[in-house]
Amino acid sequence: MRDLAHNVDLDASFFNLDEIQIQLDLQNNALVYLNKPLDASHLNQLRKIVEYKIKTRNINDIIFKLPESKSRKRISSKSIILFRNIIDFIENFFEYDYQEKLKKFMKSNFKKGQKRVQLTLFNDTVSEEIQTLQYRGNETQIINFIRPNFTDGDVVLDLMAGSQNLGLALKKSSKIISNDTQYYSYVLGKAYIENNQFLELSVIPKDLIHSHPSFNLFQKYYSDVYFTRTQCKEIDNIRATLEVIKMLNKNLFFCYLTCLLQCLDTVVRTTGYFDGSLDKTTLKVKSRESKAIYEEFSKKIRKFKSTKSKFKNRCYNLSAEELLTNITSVDVIYTDPPYNHQQYSRYYHILETGARYDKNINLSTKGRYRRDEFKSDFCYEDRAEESFRLILNLSYKKAKKKILISYTNKGLLDQLRLLEICQEFDSDVKLIEKEIKNTRQKTSKSKKIESELLFILTVKDHDWMADFIPNQKKTLVITSCSKKKDQSRGRMKSAARYCGQLFNLTHKFTSNNDYELLIISAKYGLLKPDDLIENYDLRLQNQKEALQLKPKVIPQLKKILKEEDYERIIIIMGKLYRKVIEDLVDERFVFLESKNGIFDYMKKMSQLTKYF
Repeated sequence: MRDLAHNVDLDASFFNLDEIQIQLDLQNNALVYLNKPLDASHLNQLRKIVEYKIKTRNINDIIFKLPESKSRKRISSKSIILFRNIIDFIENFFEYDYQEKLKKFMKSNFKKGQKRVQLTLFNDTVSEEIQTLQYRGNETQIINFIRPNFTDGDVVLDLMAGSQNLGLALKKSSKIISNDTQYYSYVLGKAYIENNQFLELSVIPKDLIHSHPSFNLFQKYYSDVYFTRTQCKEIDNIRATLEVIKMLNKNLFFCYLTCLLQCLDTVVRTTGYFDGSLDKTTLKVKSRESKAIYEEFSKKIRKFKSTKSKFKNRCYNLSAEELLTNITSVDVIYTDPPYNHQQYSRYYHILETGARYDKNINLSTKGRYRRDEFKSDFCYEDRAEESFRLILNLSYKKAKKKILISYTNKGLLDQLRLLEICQEFDSDVKLIEKEIKNTRQKTSKSKKIESELLFILTVKDHDWMADFIPNQKKTLVITSCSKKKDQSRGRMKSAARYCGQLFNLTHKFTSNNDYELLIISAKYGLLKPDDLIENYDLRLQNQKEALQLKPKVIPQLKKILKEEDYERIIIIMGKLYRKVIEDLVDERFVFLESKNGIFDYMKKMSQLTKYF
């Protein structure tokens, strides 16, 4: 079973039921989108509609499609079974009484607008009380060492965020953009870096921990390997409960999921990382086996503390290269890459599975690692040098002030060689060294004392400005009017008059991203959002009407495009309305089209703006 609310690029069915929008993944028999909770009456209504349409072999009118699409969809016997299975699944999972109890708990503990105590977590030193995870490497030890290199108010990109400890330390003084290729790190970031709402959490009552037969991943794959059978069952039950919370409040879901990941980190039968199973006879294993997951989970909830930021921080789950290629400029870029042959993804594979809750597990390996484990080029001697060059090249184009690189004197790449690579970009690069206390040094055969290295590159203004200026050009969005309109009498602004689903989505898309918006109206021609218009009932019906509308639109639009230097022009409208402006299309035009309705538009708009 896929993660319930995880978006997938597969054919899906969309239902509109009393303003409740439901998206079902037919191929994987899963619910992938739900905008509101369902109650018992909705479920009964949905079952009756689906069963009736299956009997009559006519489901065309409950498949959500764009108006231009008139094709009918044939259903196989397999699809019929899937429809029934999905309805059964929804009924079993969204038990009305249970959901009401959970909503009541959330309402009483997380009131809207409730003021919570703002904690002072960091002054001159990093708090020992808050540690997001027991993390491989020395990041938690070196924060005080590297922190003086950041200035209050800077926009800081933590490119390989890992445990998110650096972002947490700087959250009150700087805007943080956090990124990591691992999804569990993204979850931590959503809870600690991006979260400004839930500074503390309430323990979920034990009677609200909800089991479901579809949630048995840990019982199936990790019983008596990393956890006991009883512990695995508790983990699955908590994970099922969190999925319901996810549908009620996604931000709260990330906070509770973070507590569960921290719980796994302290209960697992290993020596601190998830790279192998301990001998079951050791005292440490026996001690951990006796721990109840719910109790440990509750402890982590009580200890959960975040701090409020005046900045709008952001978290991403992308490769370093992908983010640097698409992001606009920031003040400081901090990179803490792997420094030896060991791939970090293997040490945290259970956290990744706990966060994603998928079945991407390789049973042929003793450690039951993930099939999609990320392998960094920094962990290969023959690739590390080029990897540093690539990251520095991309970073130098996007950083306005500094690039900071953390490394170790025991890394795959010799520190003098890394210094030479940095000097290719900044001849005045600084290198600061600090000895790190590591308990494992006592047992190490190497006599070399481990030191943390910090390379500081200062970015010259003229080098980044040429790349930054193009991003300052404006973006224009052109959309069409909507059939659904506000029926109020008199004149009102066009942006308020049109209230169709796609128009509202497009208007929000432009407002959130500071894009300019123009509207093509079948009656008025070209409109701006603030233009005052009367209510009317007119839409383009055929190609002839589209050609007749051209004289009302083309001269005015041509003048606007000549006066304004738009870098990008996004078109969100049907084929007939596109006919009106086709004569002006050039390389700047980007057409947003959808075959799967409003959800596809939402996804594509998100893809356009997820890099700012």
